[in-house]
Amino acid sequence: MKKLLALSMLIPLVMICSCKKQDAAAEQQLAQRKAELDTREKALDERERALAEKEKLARAAMISADAQLRALKKNALRMFPPQQSLPVWRRPITRSSKLVEKKELKSCAL
Repeated sequence: MKKLLALSMLIPLVMICSCKKQDAAAEQQLAQRKAELDTREKALDERERALAEKEKLARAAMISADAQLRALKKNALRMFPPQQSLPVWRRPITRSSKLVEKKELKSCAL
């Protein structure tokens, strides 16, 4: 009878201990997964920051290149004004310019 009582007390005790071991193992596994997830998240954040920085630099380079192009165009316009301000004898010859030249020469002759 004592053996039966001891056995009936021992079985629930063993079950409780095994459940605690399983809980501890599950908690440890959960903590490990959480740590891995945090590591991946940090790496992803770093990649996103690096990509954002590259995009920012590329945008700045495009803006500066666009500004340089505009400045070159302005300088070119200053150095070479539009064709209408050139004298008749220095303008490039095109069909429409021949007609304009004839009209201007006639008006100058008057």
